[in-house]
Amino acid sequence: MKVLYASEPSVIVCVDTNALYDSPFAETAGWSVVLAMSRQGRIDLVVPQVVVLECDRQYRERLNSLVANIARDLGGLRKLRVPSAPLDLDDAVAEAAASYMDRLTKVLIKAGGTILPIPSVPHESLIQRDLNRRPPFKKKTDEGYRDTLIWESLVEHLRSAPLFSTVVLVSNDNIFADDADEALSPLLTQEVEDLGREQSIVLVKKLPDVPEQLKWLQGLAHSADSEFIDHDVDYNDLDETVEELARAAVLSAVQELAGESVAEPHVDDRPGPGLYLEGVLPPALSDCTVLEADPDATSFEYHVIDEYEGDTSLLHASIDASVLFEGFIHKADYAIEDDEAVEVYDSDWNDHVMHVGYGAEVRLWFNVTVIGQAVEDIQFDFGELMGS
Repeated sequence: MKVLYASEPSVIVCVDTNALYDSPFAETAGWSVVLAMSRQGRIDLVVPQVVVLECDRQYRERLNSLVANIARDLGGLRKLRVPSAPLDLDDAVAEAAASYMDRLTKVLIKAGGTILPIPSVPHESLIQRDLNRRPPFKKKTDEGYRDTLIWESLVEHLRSAPLFSTVVLVSNDNIFADDADEALSPLLTQEVEDLGREQSIVLVKKLPDVPEQLKWLQGLAHSADSEFIDHDVDYNDLDETVEELARAAVLSAVQELAGESVAEPHVDDRPGPGLYLEGVLPPALSDCTVLEADPDATSFEYHVIDEYEGDTSLLHASIDASVLFEGFIHKADYAIEDDEAVEVYDSDWNDHVMHVGYGAEVRLWFNVTVIGQAVEDIQFDFGELMGS
């Protein structure tokens, strides 16, 4: 098939530290999409070295905080006369902290990303920028030094980036934004325009979600004014790209299962409307819905069911997830139910039933339609108890 690639990426995506806070190893659905597009050469993913250093500090602080909380909780148990042996986490925590920066860097570099060096901007320029309260420095305080270094790293990169590039700065930090709205500060926009390279820049709060914002980012990559060249590409050579896109879509779909009802048998044991789950819930539970689902990204698997004309492929994909359900059980049934996973939320919901929760490890299956380089549709197929 024919695939169009830009001779150089026409969309530059630069991420701030907060884009990695909730996912220190870039494993969310949004990150999966961005890494896949970077690997394809569809975007130029850049991460300032300042961001990597800030992430490393935050990672160490969160590790130390979690360890302190564990020690405090163990101390509380001992006060209640609950035997609790001390945990020796020092070596594991030290190893995780020492290796974090290298592990994060490898993830980004493997996907074709670039770590931007500390900018060479003179100290005098930084001082003058601070005194003039020019963003990213804040107007009423001296905060903004590291944010300014992040910005200067991006500006230095843009001086040698392709003409007519579209730049996407990902940050939910208002320090880059205009006071009046959430758009990039006009002063920062002007700095990019002053480079004279016909580059445009936008500020977005978070990485693209799947699938809505994916199409928006892909649209930028297709519509930017850069020269495209044709490459003959065998579809089988794109397996890794398809896998990343499908994984991102499945991760997002799993998280969207919260609030969905579970199908119950109707005539001839055929499932009614809702999610069809095979042997997951105890038969005594009824009117069940999904409270939350936590997918394991590393368990993702898929195979191609069929391929059609027009670069369309139908995939059957699966992923393991910890799923928490809520539902109801008759009081008489609960009295004989020996499943410890049933947790009582309200033992007297009414005269007949109890409101309960139930957790299970489930393998979830989805039908995924991929057209070209995008996931066009994803539908839940069924779920089964892991190990069944």
